Amino acid sequence: MSSQLKPGRGLGAALLLVLLPLVLLFWSFLSKTLASAALSDAATALAAIMNQADRLANDLDLELSFLDAVFQRTLLSPAARLAAPLESYRLEARWPDSVKSIQVVDAASPVAPDLAMFASLSRVLRIERVWADGPDAPATYRALVAVLDENCLTQQVFPDLAQSYFGEGSGFEQYAVTVRDSDGELRFSTAGMGDPAPDFVRPLLRDVGRFDVARFYSTFSPRSMQRDDPVAFRAGEITFPGAANPATGTVPAIDRYRFQVSESAGWTLEVSHRGSTIEEAERMQARLWSLAVLCFLGILYGSLAMLYLSARRTAGLASSERAFVASVTHELKTPIAIALSAGENLAKGIVPPDRVSQYGETVAREARRLSGSVERMLTLAGLESAQHLASGEAVNLAEAAQTVMARLSAFASSKGASFEFAYSRRAIVDGSRVLVESALESVMSNAVKYAGGTIRLAVHETTRRGRSYAVFTCSDSGPGMSRQDRARAFDPFWRGRASSGQDGTGVGLYLARRICAMHAGHAKLRCPPEGGTVLELSFRSFV
Repeated sequence: MSSQLKPGRGLGAALLLVLLPLVLLFWSFLSKTLASAALSDAATALAAIMNQADRLANDLDLELSFLDAVFQRTLLSPAARLAAPLESYRLEARWPDSVKSIQVVDAASPVAPDLAMFASLSRVLRIERVWADGPDAPATYRALVAVLDENCLTQQVFPDLAQSYFGEGSGFEQYAVTVRDSDGELRFSTAGMGDPAPDFVRPLLRDVGRFDVARFYSTFSPRSMQRDDPVAFRAGEITFPGAANPATGTVPAIDRYRFQVSESAGWTLEVSHRGSTIEEAERMQARLWSLAVLCFLGILYGSLAMLYLSARRTAGLASSERAFVASVTHELKTPIAIALSAGENLAKGIVPPDRVSQYGETVAREARRLSGSVERMLTLAGLESAQHLASGEAVNLAEAAQTVMARLSAFASSKGASFEFAYSRRAIVDGSRVLVESALESVMSNAVKYAGGTIRLAVHETTRRGRSYAVFTCSDSGPGMSRQDRARAFDPFWRGRASSGQDGTGVGLYLARRICAMHAGHAKLRCPPEGGTVLELSFRSFV
């Protein structure tokens, strides 16, 4: 049967070996797919925060557009007319104190405008052309400029907008908002100290000059633009947002926002993912998913490997059980057959008188052999069903060893073996005498059966980790055991190569180990370099 199992075992192992690189290859493919999806998700998230940042900026622009609408029907020339519309705006505005003042800048005015007001954050609301009276007279231009209050912006406007578009309940709570002035100085931020560089930056205020249709087309045909073009509006040293480059007469290229601000008022809005950039966060998420997939595939592969090993173990146990049944049958049938034959001869009276005692001894010997086999089987059955427990009596380990030696003396003589015994009577076991003697007999009978010669026995007491143990050692001078045999020596129903041709069931050392474990001890086997085998059994001490 074992020869029939080997091809199947080899095929199963080969399938597991082939399956492992396939599983790793599949995981690698999934990891790359997840990484690609992470980049796509990062692009989608970036587009979402770009749109959200636009909404925030447009909300601020809406307030300024409302301010522009208030002044729509107001003549720009008389400065005295600006106070009433500004007051009207403040009565209805969302942030009444956000506008510090309103200024009118006239390019044809002989009086230079107040340049100090443009050192603060300002917004050009409107640029208008004033036609001259005569056809040959040059045209003049006026601009309505709102000077914003920076304290109100940083203390009221920006916190409100940040809460509305990136605060709790917005769906973008994982993002932080930062506002910087034209010098790059921090003016407002919801970011923490450890937050990374921004994922997205855009201008805070739009440039109304960039919405001029003629100027939009001039970007694609700059040769049509001249220095005296209406969009090239200058007042003193100030170039209004959206003005052409005075050195070249061309207009800056139109970007995604078509409302970039001038350098003098270039405040920017930054959005950053908390803790890491959007791409890093998505990549980390992809790595976590990849690790989860690897764990899942590992569990599946491990389950298959465990099923394979379980099947192999089941097949091995079935084979061991069949060998055990064969061994038990042989061990029981042999003494029965011998005793039966001797008894029948005695009953028929065909045995000479001078040989009757010899036949009687044969019957008694085989009966003892049969009794020992049955006792071992009953002990094994009791241990396996957990019915046979240590009774907690004080067992002198040296006396138990001497009892077993006397029991095995005839068997040892027949094998040419002898015992040497060194002991300390203080080694007392806390347990069951029947079980302890059974463990000692299993070890000693194996030494007699497979090694012969002089068998050295020793009993002593030792302490490990604060606990006392009674230790029994059995050393023989036999051929020893191979590394493979030592690895399986304590398996039930297993018999090594040295047991070929010998009677036995393969349960002796297994019984010894189980009995030691029941007495809070252990069983050890080693083969010294000089040869032979040493078995050590330890039991909890009674004292």
